[in-house]
Amino acid sequence: MSRIEQAVAAYAAELRGPRRARQRLVDEVEAHLHDAVEAELAAGTGRAVAEEAVLERFGDLHASAQLWNRDRAVRRGASRRNALILACAAVAAAALGVTQHASGKNPPPRPCATDQAGLMTSSCGLPSVPRSNGK
Repeated sequence: MSRIEQAVAAYAAELRGPRRARQRLVDEVEAHLHDAVEAELAAGTGRAVAEEAVLERFGDLHASAQLWNRDRAVRRGASRRNALILACAAVAAAALGVTQHASGKNPPPRPCATDQAGLMTSSCGLPSVPRSNGK
């Protein structure tokens, strides 16, 4: 196993979070490291020296993994907080709906309609006024 493969394996073992996201990150880091080694080899550097130089330039993989893990923890906390807020809002809305229903109050009555003579019709829930035929 090459020095690059060892470093990438240790990096992958340190990462936390969703499997697919971790794998994408590991693949990206590994591709960058291998590309940089190939560029060093093309410049005439030996493989061992090229791998060490690339790892030196890339920086501390342990620190990178710690930053990744911290960011994932923050995101996970934010996601849980948002889910809790949504659940509380749903419970509050349901409680208000049940309270309104249980209070026994009917919705406000519809406005009453009147006929041409200005008398209320039976559409407002009141008994209709008998009409006289002009007698």
